[in-house]
Amino acid sequence: MQEIGGGPPVVPWKRRWTLLVALVLAFAAFNFIMTGLWHLSDGREMAFPHGAYVGLFVVQIDLVAFWTALGTGRIIVRLPWALLAITLAYVMHQSGAKVFLRYDVSLDQQMLLAAILLFGWLAATLGLAAYRVVTRRCLVLQGTTAESSRKFYLHHLIVGTALCSMTLAVLNAFGYPVTRVRHVEPQLLFALCFAAAINLVTIVPATALAFRLWKIWPSRWFVLAGICGVLTLVEMFTFCAVLGMPPSFPRALVFLALANFGQGFGLLGALLLLRTAGYQLQTVDGLRKEIKPTDEAQPATVDADPWTDDD
Repeated sequence: MQEIGGGPPVVPWKRRWTLLVALVLAFAAFNFIMTGLWHLSDGREMAFPHGAYVGLFVVQIDLVAFWTALGTGRIIVRLPWALLAITLAYVMHQSGAKVFLRYDVSLDQQMLLAAILLFGWLAATLGLAAYRVVTRRCLVLQGTTAESSRKFYLHHLIVGTALCSMTLAVLNAFGYPVTRVRHVEPQLLFALCFAAAINLVTIVPATALAFRLWKIWPSRWFVLAGICGVLTLVEMFTFCAVLGMPPSFPRALVFLALANFGQGFGLLGALLLLRTAGYQLQTVDGLRKEIKPTDEAQPATVDADPWTDDD
């Protein structure tokens, strides 16, 4: 499938970093005030705006997974960056909860948040990694060429180790119920698995609409709206069949609709922002070069080890 239209123009690095930093700060601020916004409804479950909050919260998990699986640079650096980002999202959310709530967050609620972050990121990353393998596409900065993400050098290992150390330092300072994440109830585990599948069905179309079909305007918004609507109905009837009817069917339906629409359109907007910053999905040729007949008499070349630079 060929991309429709040409690529975006080369973006100055100052504008690119301004957009990326603004995106990160926006999600950090949202994580901090999310508990306060949730508390405005006086603790009522599935209040009208709660679904939108959940959808936007999932968007950042999708973005971290998107960068982990399809981003630029070496995987040995992207993976620790992703773990640090997920940890900081948890820390910002819990810091905001301490400010806006009049009581301490229970350990079970902390475990639930940790499970959503870790399981959601891992499931989305694996799905997008499969997308990368099948389509041979990855995120490339406009004006540059894609590099192998598996081959790394000593400075990549140093950076990755430093990021892992920072993550462990944050965990040690703020606490993270990692050891209790595995103690998940069967119903919650089913809900997480099903939500992860729904999440992947949202991520792939949003990625295609943002990068591969970027000139379809405004049709892509209607396409995404139709996908989110169908997913909401499927999700609602599946939960009712497995977990039973909710106390209020209309309120639960509105909650899921706001969550799916908030996630889908929030993710599409964030990916369009990445495209505006100069990134695009590009096919990478991973096939080995064929040996020319003139090279048959030459000695076999040996790949450089991962600790040295290519000449």
